[in-house]
Amino acid sequence: MTLPFIVSIRHTFRYRSLAAGQQRKGERRERDEIDYTVRRVCLEYAQRKLRMGAKDITEIALVTRYHTLAAFGKEFKQQFGLSPSEFRQLSCRTATHILMKGRAL
Repeated sequence: MTLPFIVSIRHTFRYRSLAAGQQRKGERRERDEIDYTVRRVCLEYAQRKLRMGAKDITEIALVTRYHTLAAFGKEFKQQFGLSPSEFRQLSCRTATHILMKGRAL
């Protein structure tokens, strides 16, 4: 699966959750699990781009469909323990270690 496909799934499920109104708990839980997985994959994509030397954090946030840089930074830091700019300054070896550790979540 490519990132644009995954991001479109994320957008679809967000729209569906807003439009559906009342839903059974099982469907809600399934949707939450899918949303969590998509967010994790998007953050891993962002982490890889930063590790490879991407300069523009705002562009990465927009590609992964975060509406604001603040929302992206907050979720990135919550997932990996560092802000995107702090992560970008790490050595490749340290960044790779964090990436592999983050994938195990």
